[in-house]
This record gives sequence, C-alpha cells and structure tokens, in this order.
Amino acid sequence: MISFPTFLPILPEIGRTKLLFLDEMAANPSRLPHFVRRCPVAMRYLALLGPLAWRAFPERGLKARGEHAATLPYASFAAAQLSMLEEGFTTTSQLWRYLSEH
Repeated sequence: MISFPTFLPILPEIGRTKLLFLDEMAANPSRLPHFVRRCPVAMRYLALLGPLAWRAFPERGLKARGEHAATLPYASFAAAQLSMLEEGFTTTSQLWRYLSEH
C-alpha cells in the first residue's frame, strides 16, 4: 500500500494521472502543480522528507486487529514523527491541525 508521504498524484494531462514519489518530486519540483510550488510549507516539507528512501521502508501488515485498532504504514508514521520534530509538536492532533490549516 502506498500512502501519503510516498506519492502525490500529478495530472500532466486531463484524464491521465501519474504518481510521483517524493524523491522524484524533490529532484524535479517543476513538475509539481503551481499551488504546491507556491506553498512555502509544502516546499519545506518536500525538502525535509524528499531525500529519504521512502520506497525502502518495509511494508506493514495493514489488517486491523479488532474494531478500533486502525493500522498505519511505517512510512506514514515516520513522516508524521519527523514533521512533529520539525515543528516542535508533542501530539499528532497538533500536527493534524497545522497541516489542515496549510
């Protein structure tokens, strides 16, 4: 399963979608949509997270254990933790609020 920090759908032409991995986006930011390139937060996170080998992260068994036990891919968890360290947040709800505002 590919998750948030691993890819961004890019629409190069109407009707066709290509997935770009973070390392590809970091290497060629001109391929990003204009609204992403104009966002300082998005570009800062691309610089922070882009150089990491996201495709080398081991996959996690994503079967839920019970009704209330949601699972999260390792790469998503690592990206969230790195983002929290970068911003000085102590809870994921702080990170969630920050990212949703941007």
